[in-house]
Amino acid sequence: MVEGIGTAGVVGGGIGGLAAAIALRAAGWDVTVYERAPQFTEVGAGITLAANALHALDLLGVGAAVRAGTLEDRRGYARNQRGRILVDARISDFTGGLVALHRADLIAILAEAVPADSVRTGTRVVGVHADGRIETDGDTEQYDLVVGADGINSVVRGHLWPDSGPVHRTGIAAWRWVLDMPAPDPVGVILGRHGEAGVVPIAGDRTYVFTAGRPGITDLDYFTDYPDPLPKLIAATDRSTVVTDELLEIDVPRHLWKGRAVLIGDAAHAMRPTLGRAPAWPWRMR
Repeated sequence: MVEGIGTAGVVGGGIGGLAAAIALRAAGWDVTVYERAPQFTEVGAGITLAANALHALDLLGVGAAVRAGTLEDRRGYARNQRGRILVDARISDFTGGLVALHRADLIAILAEAVPADSVRTGTRVVGVHADGRIETDGDTEQYDLVVGADGINSVVRGHLWPDSGPVHRTGIAAWRWVLDMPAPDPVGVILGRHGEAGVVPIAGDRTYVFTAGRPGITDLDYFTDYPDPLPKLIAATDRSTVVTDELLEIDVPRHLWKGRAVLIGDAAHAMRPTLGRAPAWPWRMR
């Protein structure tokens, strides 16, 4: 389908949608990105990129800008809820390096690589057809390829894969936020009996913090008895800046293409973050 020059409509202006638009344009496609929000934003906090993601961004031509967020080498740990060190490692142990930055910064880098005249912000897609038609509130356009990159509640999946099943609630609550302060030691993850947390240094001398608890844990204060520095970081946090949501999943359709349409990202395979591909890391167990 992607041989030669054609027209492509990308539904969704998140990380996956913008990356797809950049790749398609580089291959000679005439691309239009549909984004419902009036401007590119990313709901979320931090994101950590390992070698596989960085290689993909290099191929898109934005790797150098993203690598400005490469973390300085320092020790990091996996600890249990009592503070016992389970894994002792350094950032340099990650094969190919490690970059951590705010999701909004990654979105900005990707958006900069897509010409403004290729983007329709503030545009709501209301219908998608397997023959390549995209309907919005204002008109209908025909494309050779439609890319559904519009997230877990995908309009594209809902129209073309109506039998793929509903979004599944896991009951797992998650809290994510960024503090405008350098990450204190120790950094890394804390693996508790009923929850987990992480403290990650990110670009700009900021700190990304995340927590998630089993079904039934509904209050961030549950984590205030976790090992330092997590309690201090929670105490220093403006709760209004914390992104609070529930982890969701979908049943992945047997085929991620139908006619001229294809699904990518969360629209295709939304899953728990713990199922993400891990980088090569020579762990030193204790």
